[in-house]
Amino acid sequence: MGKIFHQKQGYNEKIEEINDVDKLDQQLAEYIASMKQKNGEEYSISSIKAAFYRHLNKNFIIKHVNIYDSNIFTTLSETASGKIKYLTDLGYGETKGSDGLSFEEIKQVLSHKFMDGSTSERLLRRVFFI
Repeated sequence: MGKIFHQKQGYNEKIEEINDVDKLDQQLAEYIASMKQKNGEEYSISSIKAAFYRHLNKNFIIKHVNIYDSNIFTTLSETASGKIKYLTDLGYGETKGSDGLSFEEIKQVLSHKFMDGSTSERLLRRVFFI
């Protein structure tokens, strides 16, 4: 993981072989902050999370340490949050929204007999739809 990153940073040991939690926290944070695809493009948030955590759980010397624990891995947690916000702002995040209703769909809903406002219940439906 991150051979080129380690060479650029001048680190001697592989990130997978670090057995000091503070050192691991710092190097993982630096790695996440700088990671990009070989073509220079940013990774999507989902691909970063999937690849990164799958690799960590499989290859690291330190066992039974929860890298999701922001009390232990504070630098990593803050960096990951910042990177996710940055990637989201660039459009690499996942959106969980939906398309809004068209004008015709809104007219259709409002013209339905249960939305006509002729009773208090129907009036409430209409008010809360709008």
